[in-house]
Amino acid sequence: GFVGWRALQDTQNQETPAETAVIGGDQEAATGPAGAAAQRHIEIRAVAESWLEVRGPDGTVFLSRTMKPGESYSPDPSPGWTLHARDGGAFQLFVDGESAGPLGSAGLPVLGRQIDSIEALPQPALSAVRPTTSAVAPVRAVSTAPAAPALPDPGQPADQTAPAPSAPEPAAQTAG
Repeated sequence: GFVGWRALQDTQNQETPAETAVIGGDQEAATGPAGAAAQRHIEIRAVAESWLEVRGPDGTVFLSRTMKPGESYSPDPSPGWTLHARDGGAFQLFVDGESAGPLGSAGLPVLGRQIDSIEALPQPALSAVRPTTSAVAPVRAVSTAPAAPALPDPGQPADQTAPAPSAPEPAAQTAG
């Protein structure tokens, strides 16, 4: 009995290689990319009234309703989650508070967009937004063609106040 009890204790005290890696090493290295994805915060914010559906990896529907402007939903950022919407332009996506753009094209449906593929948009560099000190005058297009005369509106009567073209005057006759 003692040998059996001792063997049971030995098997319970042994750690698996994955547990050893977590205890002795980096937590993110042990969990891999799925662990890094779980650390992200995804937010879907409605900018117009529209229907949204969020499904889990096994197809379970976690949200399926019409959202009003200003409402938001934060799904699980794990791989395999998908988004479906009637109007992709009615929803803005955010990753860790940074804009990731619209869910899809305005007026077009979105079917099965993967949550784990959503990335924040790159932020412009500060120098790209700061105005430069060298000012360049805008180029203006100048037309050298003469202006075309206005054509009369066929639905309106002719303008009677405009002078009629004058005919050349006959030469004066001399008497005798």
